[in-house]
Amino acid sequence: KETFDERALVEQEYTVLAVLEFNSFRKRQSVVVKLPNGQIRLYCKGADNVIFERLGQEGSQHAARTKIHLEEFGNDGLRTLCKVQKHEEKASSYVANGAVANECDTIR
Repeated sequence: KETFDERALVEQEYTVLAVLEFNSFRKRQSVVVKLPNGQIRLYCKGADNVIFERLGQEGSQHAARTKIHLEEFGNDGLRTLCKVQKHEEKASSYVANGAVANECDTIR
């Protein structure tokens, strides 16, 4: 059994570079942030079918087991969302002229 040590928490400040709000067409919401160490990260949450469509090879390795858990949660009457993240070295991979470029096409 894992335990959680609240003393291990570290507060960090992220810079929000772009936000794509949820809508019924995209069925997901995304945010691109710059971490304190300079790394760029995209976080995306949304409907499981929309997220699974965008998983790259690395992300797909957990898909089968995750789908089983989602099915179990659904059978228990629980609503679910999937959350993924993608790491990039440079903001230009995502942010161009104030808009997010190729957001969540493939999440590795």
